Amino acid sequence: MAHKKNQHETMFLRSALKTLLLCAWLAPQITFAQIPPAPWDMKRWNYEALLKKADAGDAQSQAIVAYRLFIGDGVPHQPDEARRRAALVPDESLAAYVLGRLSHPFLTLHYLEKAASGLIVQAEQELDPYVVSAAAACLVYGRGVPADIEAGLRLYRKAAEKGYPDAQYNLGMLLSHGLARGLAGEEGKKVKANAKEGEMWLRKAAQGGSLIAQADLGYHFLTGEYPEEDKEIGRQWLRSAAENGLPQAQATLGVFLVTGVGMKPDAKEAAYWLRKAAEKGNAQAQLRLGQLLAKPDNPERNDQESLTWLRKAADQGLAEAAFSVGIALSNGWGVEKNDRQAVALFRRSAMQGFAPAQSALGFALVLGRGVEQDIPAGLALLRKAVEQGEMTGQAYLGGILIQGLPGVEKDEEEGVRLVRKSAEQGNSHAQTVLGSLLFNGVSGVRQNQREAADWFRKAAEQGEPSAQYNLGGALMAGQGVRRDAQEAVQWYRRSAEQGLAPAQGWYGLSLVQGTRVEKDAAAGAIWLRKAAEQGDHNAQNSLGYLLTLDEPGVGKNEVEGVRWLRKASEQGDALAQFNLARCLYQGGEAVRNQSEAIEWFRKSAAGGYEPAKNVLRQLEAAP
Repeated sequence: MAHKKNQHETMFLRSALKTLLLCAWLAPQITFAQIPPAPWDMKRWNYEALLKKADAGDAQSQAIVAYRLFIGDGVPHQPDEARRRAALVPDESLAAYVLGRLSHPFLTLHYLEKAASGLIVQAEQELDPYVVSAAAACLVYGRGVPADIEAGLRLYRKAAEKGYPDAQYNLGMLLSHGLARGLAGEEGKKVKANAKEGEMWLRKAAQGGSLIAQADLGYHFLTGEYPEEDKEIGRQWLRSAAENGLPQAQATLGVFLVTGVGMKPDAKEAAYWLRKAAEKGNAQAQLRLGQLLAKPDNPERNDQESLTWLRKAADQGLAEAAFSVGIALSNGWGVEKNDRQAVALFRRSAMQGFAPAQSALGFALVLGRGVEQDIPAGLALLRKAVEQGEMTGQAYLGGILIQGLPGVEKDEEEGVRLVRKSAEQGNSHAQTVLGSLLFNGVSGVRQNQREAADWFRKAAEQGEPSAQYNLGGALMAGQGVRRDAQEAVQWYRRSAEQGLAPAQGWYGLSLVQGTRVEKDAAAGAIWLRKAAEQGDHNAQNSLGYLLTLDEPGVGKNEVEGVRWLRKASEQGDALAQFNLARCLYQGGEAVRNQSEAIEWFRKSAAGGYEPAKNVLRQLEAAP
């Protein structure tokens, strides 16, 4: 059941005086002719005793066990086992109710109609709490009979007053939120809300051992406007439900430990609780665990395990999970990069109305990445996402309007507006783009490197690798921020660890040179090679030049060095062309080729590199 924040401002105080006031508040509803019935002795329905009777062939006990397994009353929610046991005694009304809730839609109505009439008759006899509670559900939600909210509430109240926690929980939720929902999820008849009484019944249910009530109360106190002492009660209830095995509570506790809602963030403990719920098949826990394991700032990041959990959640139909798997495939996180499969998952998620997937699919269509290019269809999807306030779509569409595309008229003013709007909502990609516009003073944006650095930092702290690299560059040069080479190297490292080639190159060079970090040429060469293999011409030049030397821990290999220098030179890098020419002119026999060297000196000079011009002048002046 979806959680909602309680909107009322009045709270129960914990003192005896407030307890008395509550009783006085409820008193007008009770007359001497309406003295509450004697409570059920819940020990009569001890689960182990019922299970023993059920296994011995007692039909009523079998039906009660099936019902309790279905609703998770004092035992873990086990729908498959509940269905199996109910099928053994289908003539029992309670068992028929379970079958109706768990069977194929074609059989649902048959079983519920069969169950409802029997349950309602039996409920009037008040034989057991399970029958009364199931009958109440039939009436409230129109299961097998026309909905009769008031009659259902009376039955829930009857069972609640006699001490049945599940009925107390359902009554409390109905009174708290003032709405019953129909069988298919459509809105049902409004229930007159009574937040105070609803909270009272939820407390009773929690105290009576209802794990779902404990979880809901925990959520209620931790997300509402309550004093710290109530939040501590909320933490205790939520942990109690989680420790007693309720997957929903474990998932909620895990999410709160990630986000810091009502408690101190703790990624390690969050993963522990999310994994417990995920292993029990809780789709939301599988999704959140997968996302947690993929976070760049998580010391226990594991892209492969992340993808495993995300796929499990996607297989259960979660649109956000399908989108997340698509993102992993498009980036090659924990799996071989596959844009075509990513687009298929974006499409699947977008068809479920998930706005971020609409943005991703739209952007893929605009670029023709993993799918045949269709700019009009892509723009339509992006605009659809933007209309829903989706911030990534705002960033994508803004960027397209700033740069322009064939058939798409540039609109820098609108593009910058969308990018800024997305950045202000916290989108790290938009923050990076806005920072770049401000840093360079382009697209009608007035240059402001101080503000640019602020946006780079906001995005960098969210793990955006391009922003981390840009912030490193600003810190290294002292542009927009106070120069701090040591911090710059750390941002380069964080970006490099996420695979950004320019950052890998600069971090590698910092290690080779010992720039604000302990010199380690061997480690630096490894990072340079990573970047060079991705085609980064700066890294290719640095690695090639390094290999022509005889640096301790790296060694000399002029043949390989020339190969990397040639790759960078062919991309038009004037410095690499100069270094290649120098090596070909002065190098060992395996690489020396002075005529080719002169050609590369000329290309470097044509590219404006002054040392190359000087060398050519010297060569021309030589006798």
